Amino acid sequence: MFWFLLVSVASFGVFFGIILPELQKFRVTADIIAKIEADGVTRWQKIRLWLLGLKTPLSGLIGVLVTALPGALEQLHLVDFSAFFTADIALKISGAIMLLMTVTHIFGIAAAAKIEPKKED
Repeated sequence: MFWFLLVSVASFGVFFGIILPELQKFRVTADIIAKIEADGVTRWQKIRLWLLGLKTPLSGLIGVLVTALPGALEQLHLVDFSAFFTADIALKISGAIMLLMTVTHIFGIAAAAKIEPKKED
């Protein structure tokens, strides 16, 4: 349980200390915030713009939850996840999520390369 808490705290620290500030710089450079607040943008387009750059970290979070949370909850005797999936299935799911993270990261890099930087006035 100690390692789960340690990894969780470290993950949140990296996310809020490194990933979010860099994501904010990207949003300023690509002028995404102004695009979200622009008139004529549909709700779906706003959601897609807001999620731009977050797909990979969210996939990683889901991967950590799928693989680590069932074991941690079983150790605390709160929930028995053996009825839902075994450790074998959790490893397969985490492998698929790692592949998803790689694909979303590559698509994110390609999308970022297409965005023209905000022009300074």
